[in-house]
Amino acid sequence: MDDQSNTAGSQGFKKDRNHASETAESFAVGPPNPPQTNGSTTNGSNGVLPNGMQQNDGRNGNNTTSADTEAPPPLDQSWRDGPENKSLGKLMIRTAEKCWVELDEVLKNMSSKSVAQQATPANGATPEYDTDAVSLAKKRELMQFAQSQRDRFMKALVISDWAKDADAFAGIIDVNAHLGKLNACHAGATTAVGEMKLAMNQAKMPNPNIEGALELLSTGKSHGLPDFGYIAPTKMSAKALLRTLRDMNVTLATRLTLHEELPEHFNDYTITDGRATFTVPGEFAVDLAVADEDPASPFFFIDLRFLFTPAPNQLNPQIQNICEAEVNKAIATNGLGGCYDVLHNFILTHKLNVLHSQVGAIVRSKWFESIRVERMRRSLILSYWTKRPGRKSWVEFGIGSGRSQRDSIREKPTPVISTRWFQRGVEAQHAGLDIDWHSISLEDILLEVIARHTSSLLRHVKEDLETLVGRYSGLETYLTIYRLLAVTRECQVCA
Repeated sequence: MDDQSNTAGSQGFKKDRNHASETAESFAVGPPNPPQTNGSTTNGSNGVLPNGMQQNDGRNGNNTTSADTEAPPPLDQSWRDGPENKSLGKLMIRTAEKCWVELDEVLKNMSSKSVAQQATPANGATPEYDTDAVSLAKKRELMQFAQSQRDRFMKALVISDWAKDADAFAGIIDVNAHLGKLNACHAGATTAVGEMKLAMNQAKMPNPNIEGALELLSTGKSHGLPDFGYIAPTKMSAKALLRTLRDMNVTLATRLTLHEELPEHFNDYTITDGRATFTVPGEFAVDLAVADEDPASPFFFIDLRFLFTPAPNQLNPQIQNICEAEVNKAIATNGLGGCYDVLHNFILTHKLNVLHSQVGAIVRSKWFESIRVERMRRSLILSYWTKRPGRKSWVEFGIGSGRSQRDSIREKPTPVISTRWFQRGVEAQHAGLDIDWHSISLEDILLEVIARHTSSLLRHVKEDLETLVGRYSGLETYLTIYRLLAVTRECQVCA
């Protein structure tokens, strides 16, 4: 039954295809074969009309020159050699192999399901319908497999029938690929033009208005300037300005004394010229002000100055704007405590940047090929005696939390610049480096580290000499002292 339906379906498909080809031939481009009437052509490409006039068919290019009749350039056919193209034979083989594998899995699955034995009726009659659930499930699984494979092979049959006109279909794919590339080129050109127009907006400069500029500079007025009708503020006299500044000073003093809970590091402050200057020794001095007498109104940032060297006298305008935005945001969120946290972390990071900026000057001097500096996020690693064999020695500078074991958990720690010193790969406990963070000098830090390291080596040599003199005598003592003196000389050379 299924074979007959498949055969009928394939024959019907072939009939439909033949009918489609005939229809395509009836609409083919170009004139059909002209019928002959009494040995003369009635409607040929350049035939004679009934009134004796000649007909020119422009569709076939009979009125064009030889240059217009040249064949168009060939289309791109690189897709035909692509790795995704497979032969029809391989497709059929893979389809048959997949059918065999799936059939084997279905049969194994069906054999694993056992059907219960049905009781024989008393009169010996067999049941008309199968009512066992397992048997019905096995039949359903087999029919689903047959249905899926039938659809798959029907698709393969259609593809194989199309393969008879492979050249025609390949030409259609060539045209489609060519049109797709043209559409992509058009979209890319439109996008490029739009991006160029957006980029040119900032490059456009208006022509200078020299006449208007001369008029404005000479008379102070210009007819070309628009008048928005703004009411100019009254000019404040010196007495009014002084009175306003005094009122602002009183407002700040009242606010800081009665309404604000100052951080521990903001206890040193002065009020003058309508602003409160909070000073943190060795770090910064920040100027803050208020614009309203309301205690709920926030402070706002005015200026920042560094209290250590080397440091710029004035911030870069770009950094000033960023710092102002961050400080105002921190004040609006966490008050004066947030202002101190932001500025304190900014100063600590800037001090590490100052150390890193001093590397170039000391490397070009007497420390050439003797030190190496590495920067990792908010930490700085200074290695010294790099030419000495064995394990290396270095000093690490980083920003620590500032919490110690004796501090209470409830107390908020203050970040500090922490220092770790490694002598030949071993961390020196309780090193106690005396670093002046008010006047930052990488060379002074390096000299102190090397001096202490050399002193430590000489102290160990002295202890070993005293131990050996008390234990040995004679030639062995002199040889041991000679070796230790060589070690001491090496330490002096390295220092």
